[in-house]
Amino acid sequence: MKPHRDSDRPRSGYSGAHEYRRRHETRPTDTAVTRLLHTLQERWRSGTRWVNYTIIAGGAVVLGLLIGYIFVLSRSSTNGPAPRPNTVDAGQNGMAAASAGAAVPSDGPSGGRAYGSPVPSPAAPSNAATGTVGVYLAADTTHTALGPSTELRDVAGVPGGKVVTKVGHGTPAGDVTFNAVAARNAGTYNVVIYYMLADTVAHRLALWVNGNGPTILSFPPLGAGATNTMGTYRVTVTLKAGSNTIRFSNATMKYGPDLNRITVAPRQ
Repeated sequence: MKPHRDSDRPRSGYSGAHEYRRRHETRPTDTAVTRLLHTLQERWRSGTRWVNYTIIAGGAVVLGLLIGYIFVLSRSSTNGPAPRPNTVDAGQNGMAAASAGAAVPSDGPSGGRAYGSPVPSPAAPSNAATGTVGVYLAADTTHTALGPSTELRDVAGVPGGKVVTKVGHGTPAGDVTFNAVAARNAGTYNVVIYYMLADTVAHRLALWVNGNGPTILSFPPLGAGATNTMGTYRVTVTLKAGSNTIRFSNATMKYGPDLNRITVAPRQ
């Protein structure tokens, strides 16, 4: 047996024995604490790696989305803006459309540009009884009743070659009534009113369908110098199956717009 070296022997007194035990004895509490610290350290390292992987994956996804967005923008700028439509429909939102006999731009009502396209003149009024678009000319006195105070005005290039002017300014003298407006089935129909309004303020007309109404329509102006510019106004009406009447009037002493025609089609 190898003898202890002098340095390993406990020193005399209490302090020497204590130092000897400190060097050669293993305390259980020290081992448990060490293991706990190692465990916590390993968990911290694994958790850190998971967070790093998550950040890297998220960054890759964001980078991919950014590249895709840049690609879409580059394609849009290469192809240019979407083409402008041939017409700008008035509808019930106050926008006006030019629809004169020639496909040339004219001043629109809101300082922009309105574009028109030629519209053929029907030899006789068609109707929606077959499910197609019915066209009814205001100047066709065989199918349209005009009040005694209304007048016809020649306009080159528009269907029928005329518009009805001085509409309104009292009723029934200034009324325009479209008779025999045919519908295959009872239901909702789209009516497009083709009008002219050389002014800078809106003019109104009352709409009556089969005697029911009125529905007040406010027609946007087409400009002070737009004497022969055609605008469109869209409205939805309810028709009965068979023959219907659509009448425009103005009980006040003010004129409405000039009227050229209406079209009637089943609402899709």
